[in-house]
Amino acid sequence: MAIYLGYSSHHANRTRVFDTQVRSPQTSNHGFETQISLSCQLSKGIFMFRKLLLTVLVLHHTAAYANFLTGLQAYEKKDYATAQYEFSALLPIANEQAAFNLAAMAINGEGQATDKVKALAYFELAVALGHPEAATMVTKIKPKLSAAQSAAATALLAKLTQGVMINKNLPDENPVELEAIKRVSPEYPEDAARNGWFGYVTIRYMVDEQGAVIAVDTLDSFPEKVFERAAMKAVKRWRYQPTGKKQLGTVKMTFTMGPLQQHAMQKWLKQYNVWSYAIAGSPQHQEALGSLLHLVNNNSGLILEENEAATFNAEALPVELFREKAGIRSQVIEHFHGYAKVEVNDQGVVTKILEAKHQQARSAKDILLNKPLPKADTAGIYSLTSQLDNKVVINKVLAINPLYSYYYWWKTAAKNGDLRAQRFLAAHDKEWENYLLTKDDPQVQTWVGARMILDGDTANGKALLAKAREQNYALAQELTDTL
Repeated sequence: MAIYLGYSSHHANRTRVFDTQVRSPQTSNHGFETQISLSCQLSKGIFMFRKLLLTVLVLHHTAAYANFLTGLQAYEKKDYATAQYEFSALLPIANEQAAFNLAAMAINGEGQATDKVKALAYFELAVALGHPEAATMVTKIKPKLSAAQSAAATALLAKLTQGVMINKNLPDENPVELEAIKRVSPEYPEDAARNGWFGYVTIRYMVDEQGAVIAVDTLDSFPEKVFERAAMKAVKRWRYQPTGKKQLGTVKMTFTMGPLQQHAMQKWLKQYNVWSYAIAGSPQHQEALGSLLHLVNNNSGLILEENEAATFNAEALPVELFREKAGIRSQVIEHFHGYAKVEVNDQGVVTKILEAKHQQARSAKDILLNKPLPKADTAGIYSLTSQLDNKVVINKVLAINPLYSYYYWWKTAAKNGDLRAQRFLAAHDKEWENYLLTKDDPQVQTWVGARMILDGDTANGKALLAKAREQNYALAQELTDTL
């Protein structure tokens, strides 16, 4: 049986297929169908595009971590040992495509003797991880195994499942931002201004007992190495409310020469073929696409909710993301605390409470229902979040196709081996943080070590900082001296 390896981008019950056939059909002597593709066949042109992608992009990939495309490239060269290594290294981070491909190689006898037991275990793992085609393969293979073989496959599946470190689909809640009492705006880099570049930087920093910023690092940026220096220089001059203790915080800075324009975003995406490469499976392009969508999302002031039924068009980002009135509005709403999501009619009146949590003395229903919502000038769904200054941030909620979600692409890039995306997720997700700690990532070691020391776990915190220093991570030494 010949099973074709490839890449399919899918979510929930909806599958978007971008796979390609990498082997010619073979006659099977295993009692199964002679040809089973990963999801569906694509045109010869896309097959050639994949070949070009693997030749050009993967050869320039410098990360030391496992990479999905590196595995596919090795497979096409019939370097099955390398392909197995790359795919196997992605199993702890719940890569369902890697599990499926390892199963395909086992049943096809590629780089090994045909192994139906191993194939069944890997196909069942792919099912558990959400692969849309794996269940079909399980139903074809399982009835043909003996009781002893089925038991062996079950035992192997249990071992493989135990090694998966990423088990949830959503990040942890964002930490509360520290209260700044002095902010210094960053200078727009001359080269970026001259070329009309736009982007953002997320800074992670430490504040001392008096509120001074004593250490800064770049957590996330787009484009890479354009705005980081200006952002860090500015944050070093910020001051925070003195608390008598050291604290860790993050802040995001957006750099634009005016409102973000839809045509400028589309031009950048087209210029670098970002959608095409991301869809074809390039982790670097998936991370870059996620970062661009993150910039657009934050600039819009909208709350984006994934909806499978929402339309998707790679030629045009949703125009709603660029409307001027979509921005954040802060209002005083007496007695409101916590979070609520409400439905508003054409007159701006709240007609339904869809969700409410963290309420205090009075419920959201008592405060909001059948009353005008401040600044709600169009009908729709709105979210309300109370702030420390007792004001309420009001955002319109927009339903989007998951392929417009920055988190979808960051998660996909991370699962395909992109270190930057993995670090982005680790900043807000304990599972990704723990995974990168097992990989001895110095950036994560540094900031987790600092946090542990501040939380009183001094011995383990210092041990992590020491590991980061051994890898010559400069900030680790700086924080060691500070703490």
